[in-house]
Amino acid sequence: EHTQPQVIFIMIGINDVLWDVRDETLLANTRLIVNNLRQTHPQSRIVVQSILPHAGEHATWEGRDRLLQISNGRIRRLNQDLAAMARREGAIFLDLYPLFANEQGQLKMDLSTDGLHLNRDGYRVWATALQLFIGLELDPMQITHQYDPPHGH
Repeated sequence: EHTQPQVIFIMIGINDVLWDVRDETLLANTRLIVNNLRQTHPQSRIVVQSILPHAGEHATWEGRDRLLQISNGRIRRLNQDLAAMARREGAIFLDLYPLFANEQGQLKMDLSTDGLHLNRDGYRVWATALQLFIGLELDPMQITHQYDPPHGH
């Protein structure tokens, strides 16, 4: 409430999907979060990031059985719905899914520890995507760093 972020990035969804939250509820909750952020930080640009794919049968995550019940097709449809919701609510949608998906639409295992969570390389891809997005899509001259080193010595 007392901060003044210029850009707010949110990524919401995979945990809700894993715990059987209905897609409509996930979308409604995300819309509420975007609207709450808009009211609290009216000057901020809000960026809704896509849900990432999972590795399906290649996953080794402990909740693999739940993961296998969720198709990446459903995640892609949810991402389309999240993109539409973001547009309606005046937010920006950042589709990261293609950066992490292999030819079968599953999470690339070389970017993951267990088929769901990112590893160091996965986080590098994500960080690079955010840096490029800020540089290309947002006006970099309008995005200032929060930390200004002291002048002088």
